[in-house]
Amino acid sequence: MNSALGRLIDEPAFGLKHRIRLNSTDDGKKAPCLVLLHGVGANEEGLIDVAREQDPRLVVIAARAPLTFGPAQFGWFQVTFTANGPSINAEQAEASRRLLLEFVDALPNAYGVDSQRIWIAGFSQGGIMSASAALMAPEKFAGFGILSGRVLSEIRPRVYTGEAVTRLHAFIEVAPFDWTAYCCC
Repeated sequence: MNSALGRLIDEPAFGLKHRIRLNSTDDGKKAPCLVLLHGVGANEEGLIDVAREQDPRLVVIAARAPLTFGPAQFGWFQVTFTANGPSINAEQAEASRRLLLEFVDALPNAYGVDSQRIWIAGFSQGGIMSASAALMAPEKFAGFGILSGRVLSEIRPRVYTGEAVTRLHAFIEVAPFDWTAYCCC
């Protein structure tokens, strides 16, 4: 199987460093793609085993967050935990979301993935970023997954409410969440 999971791809044109596992089929068709995002204080290496376990028909990409918090520790935005709950650096979250969307836009040409079958999922802060990207730009994704994360209340006014969001598939592994606050269903 074609794979560069052991090699960090650091090309400025992508905007985000990443590792990739190419799909194992060579049928000449564009492949579906799964973009995996790590949580705060981690890195994409922690997603290698998850990437290896995915369906071999998928191109799987493990992306590294743009902010450095320490040696081999990265994040999508800074967060402070207060008595009133977590407080995020919204400017950093927005900048990371824009960078992530630009990264996703580059994938079809760079890796031959099907732009209509890009999924994005992540753990903790990576799940937050997955939901933010998909709910604010649903036309770019087939679906998103949140593993031990949440949807930021800060994005609520900017969640896309048109038809494109109704086509998104979602997997959310968290405590019960009140979706009625985010949709008209």
